Amino acid sequence: MYDALILCGGLGTRFQSVSTSKPKSLASINGKPIIEILTDQLVKQGISKIILCVGHLAKQVIEYYENKKDADYIFSIENTPLGTGGAIFNAFDKIKSDYFFVLNGDSFCDIEFSKFLNFHKDRNSFLSLVGAQINDASDYGVLSIDNENRILKFEEKSKSGKAVINAGIYLLPKNIFSVQYDLKPLSLEKELFPTLIHREKCYTYVVETDVFDIGTKERYEKAQDLIKI
Repeated sequence: MYDALILCGGLGTRFQSVSTSKPKSLASINGKPIIEILTDQLVKQGISKIILCVGHLAKQVIEYYENKKDADYIFSIENTPLGTGGAIFNAFDKIKSDYFFVLNGDSFCDIEFSKFLNFHKDRNSFLSLVGAQINDASDYGVLSIDNENRILKFEEKSKSGKAVINAGIYLLPKNIFSVQYDLKPLSLEKELFPTLIHREKCYTYVVETDVFDIGTKERYEKAQDLIKI
């Protein structure tokens, strides 16, 4: 199985109404940090190397994981906020597999990674992401896809009713940064992906599974009732 990378270095500005003393990724969901829910999910499905991209309050995440033995945990430290794309580039020398999974460290979607991987291989996709089909997408950015699930466009929040949203889980090629990149804040979703989908075949693995994120106090409180561990 490929390496996995978890993005957990953001400042979590909107989450500070819940806590300013711990990183968002260590926020507890029914007694377990959300990042541990993610790493447990990966380990149970056979992923043994997990890269944690840490930044804000990084020491707490490192101390939580440095003695865990259920997987090989590696830390990539951001000295300044780099965005989702910049964090991956910063960890580039730690990624050894030709493809690697990426998960947002503040959200959870229950998927089978082997099925996601098979979907990606069957379509010979350059990169793939998980898209969750939900009944009310008014609070999320929406994916526009064709009848083969190829990504056409990333849309802003505005679409009410049933739609496919970005679940924050990706399968990326090691050569995603095929051109020289100067280390600076870079967004996967707003800057890198919109460019790549016009140049390469990129697909969405659609699941009818809820996405739970803890980006705000309201969503964090809702997750306590909905995420089962």
